[in-house]
Amino acid sequence: MTCAGCRPYRGAYRPFNVGRGRRNPCRHRTPEQVRASVNWEAFYTDALGELRGHGPWRSARCPFHDDRHPSFRVNVETGCYWCPVCNVRGDGFGFLMARDGLTFREAVQRLEGFAS
Repeated sequence: MTCAGCRPYRGAYRPFNVGRGRRNPCRHRTPEQVRASVNWEAFYTDALGELRGHGPWRSARCPFHDDRHPSFRVNVETGCYWCPVCNVRGDGFGFLMARDGLTFREAVQRLEGFAS
C-alpha cells in the first residue's frame, strides 16, 4: 500500500499532499475517506448474512460467540457494531481486525472494495 507519493501516517499510509490544495497523485485513500465512502449495509450483509430490522440499527447473529438469536447490532450509517451479550463494540476496521485477524492496513484495503 505504499507508493512514491505516500508516507507513514498513524499506522496507515496517507498521500503526502492531501489537504494542501493539491490533487492526490496516487490511488490510496486515507482511512477517513474509506470510512466515509463504504456501503456499510453491503459490507455487513456480506460478512454476517441477513441483517434484520429497519432504520440505522440492524440485528444479526454474533460472529464472536454462539448465538441462536440475533443479538449483534450494526449501524448501517456509521459502520459501528455492538453485541450486548459478549460486550464487543467497534467500527468496521475493528470488526475485520477482530474477526479475521487482519492488521489495520489490511482492513483498510479490504474495506476499499466496498467503497463507492
